[in-house]
Amino acid sequence: MRVVHSLVLAAAFSAGLAASTGGAYAATVDINGVKVEDSAEVRGTKLPLNGAGTRFKGPFKVYVVGLYTAKKAATLDEVTSQ
Repeated sequence: MRVVHSLVLAAAFSAGLAASTGGAYAATVDINGVKVEDSAEVRGTKLPLNGAGTRFKGPFKVYVVGLYTAKKAATLDEVTSQ
């Protein structure tokens, strides 16, 4: 579970980095009322959105995060091998 949590934090950092460096964005996906870009560009590399989710703590929506990877992956093993 810690590996998945670390991957989610890394994805959030990557998305924030792309936003702060003026990365190019495409269309958005709505995740529980929050718009998440369907791709991000980091250092000239386009990263597709591979997954997204919402963290709830009780009845409160704490945050929404997107996982951007070099290529689409269907399993955790595929994500960690990239």
